[in-house]
Amino acid sequence: MDALTDYIIDRNKKLSLDDVADITKIDKNEIISELKKLLTAYPEKDLYSKYVHYFIYEREIKWAMEGEDRNRFYFWSVLLFFQLISLIMR
Repeated sequence: MDALTDYIIDRNKKLSLDDVADITKIDKNEIISELKKLLTAYPEKDLYSKYVHYFIYEREIKWAMEGEDRNRFYFWSVLLFFQLISLIMR
């Protein structure tokens, strides 16, 4: 679980964990602990499947759906792919 947590943080970070801890005033060990709790709560048994679950539900859907405007700097997207995926997954 430690290796998976480190991998997720390393692959998805925009800022260093130390910077995030400084900005949010949350201890970096608490951030790591919460990520581990999240991963542990997933129903999958093996780490690879837990990573796939995290990648789809915590990273891709939230990054693409809720964060789409923010991630594209508030410009409208003409790409309908993610909108179609969201309809299929409902």
